[in-house]
Amino acid sequence: MDRNGQRVTSLRGEHIPAWDYWPICFFVVESAFKKQARERQKPVEKSLQINRTFEYIDKLNKHQAWGLFYRYITEPQYKCKQELRMGNELPKDGGWTICLDVHVKPDNCYVYSFGIAQKWGFDDDMAEYGCNVYSFDPTIGLDDHKHSDNVWFYNMGLWDEDSDNMTERSASGWKCKTVNSIRSMLKHNVIDVLKIDIEGCERRVFPEILKSGVLRYVKQIAFELHIPGEPIYHPEGTAQQYFKLYNLLFENQGFKLFFCWLSPWKRLTDWGSVAGNHTKNLELGWINTHYL
Repeated sequence: MDRNGQRVTSLRGEHIPAWDYWPICFFVVESAFKKQARERQKPVEKSLQINRTFEYIDKLNKHQAWGLFYRYITEPQYKCKQELRMGNELPKDGGWTICLDVHVKPDNCYVYSFGIAQKWGFDDDMAEYGCNVYSFDPTIGLDDHKHSDNVWFYNMGLWDEDSDNMTERSASGWKCKTVNSIRSMLKHNVIDVLKIDIEGCERRVFPEILKSGVLRYVKQIAFELHIPGEPIYHPEGTAQQYFKLYNLLFENQGFKLFFCWLSPWKRLTDWGSVAGNHTKNLELGWINTHYL
C-alpha cells in the first residue's frame, strides 16, 4: 500500500547472484533451451530437444548438475509487466508475488492457498483484490469455516492421493486430497493462482500434479521450494531428478519462471563448487504463457 492506502505494484530488485564463471557445458545447455523455446510450436521437435537435453544432463557430475538446477530456478525467463505483492512485503516471510499478465480479474478469479500456518496476509489480500480464496491447512487445529467474506478455510491438506486418514505426516491422521480432486470438489474450471507452501511435501505432490495434467487449468503457481539437508551431499543423480521434474512440470507445459526470491534470513547450504552456498528454501513464481 502507498501512503494513501492505494495498492501499488511491487518493485523488486534483481535476486539473481552474479556469476563470474560457468563451465562450457552450461552454455551448451542454455543454447538448447533457447532452441527449445524457438521450436515451441513444433511438438515433435520439442520433445526430441528435451530428450537430448536430458541425455546431456545425465552426463554431468554432481557439482555441475546442482549448478545447472540452481541456475534454472533462479534466472527468470519471463518479465512480468504487472506484479503485485500480496501479504507481507519483502523481505518478510508470509507474502507472495503474483503476476496479473494472465488476466487475474477482480470478482472473477479463484485462488487455492495450501499451507497457512496462521499467516493469513496473502489470502486476505487476494480476497481484498476481489478473488474467491480457498485456504487449506490440516496442521493448525481449525475446522472448516468461512474466514471472511471471500475466504473459505478447509481443514484439509494437499497430497498425492485422496485420503481421509493420511498418517504419513501425522499420527492423528489428516484429510488430504490432490489438486485435481479439490478442483472437482469445488466445481472450478480455471485456477488463477495456485499457492503451495507445504514444508517439503511438494516433493511428494509435484509428480502427481504432473501426471494428472491439472496445470493446464492453472494460470500461475507460486510455491516455496524446500531441499532437505545440504544439496551437494545428496546421492548422485538427485539434481538431475529435480531438473527433469521441474522441466517437465513447468517448461514443457508452457510455464515460465517470472519470480525468484532467496530469503536473506535462511541458513546458507552447500550447492557444490559450481553454484556455491545459497539458501535451500526459495520462493518461486511460474506463469502459464498459454493464458497470456
